[in-house]
Formats: sequence, structure tokens, C-alpha cells
Amino acid sequence: MASTTDRVMPLRAVRQVRRVRTFYAGGVLLWAVLTAWTAWQLPGSRQMRVSALLLAVFSGLLLTASL
Repeated sequence: MASTTDRVMPLRAVRQVRRVRTFYAGGVLLWAVLTAWTAWQLPGSRQMRVSALLLAVFSGLLLTASL
């Protein structure tokens, strides 16, 4: 018979992954807005490229956490 801790750990891991995905989704949303704003104000600038890079990073993290 399986112990009760065998069922608790997967539930805890699922909750943690959901929190991480929520955090990354917030990061993607924030950086998408900031990238659009920066592209509107300073197209082609270093700030826009950095913002787009951070958007790509958060998108990759979200994709990885979703798998």
C-alpha cells in the first residue's frame, strides 16, 4: 500500500509548477507590453532589443514550464 507522502509530493509539485507558470506568464505579459511601448517610443534602440530579449527569455521559460 502506498504511503500518504507518495500522494502529497506530486500535489505539492503540481502547485509549485502552476505558481511558476503564473509567474512566467506575468513576465511574458509585462515584457510584451514594455517591448511594444519601447518599440513605439524608440524603435531599433538598445532598450527595445533588451526588452525583446527579456520577452524571449520569459517566453522560453514559460514554454519549458508548460511541457
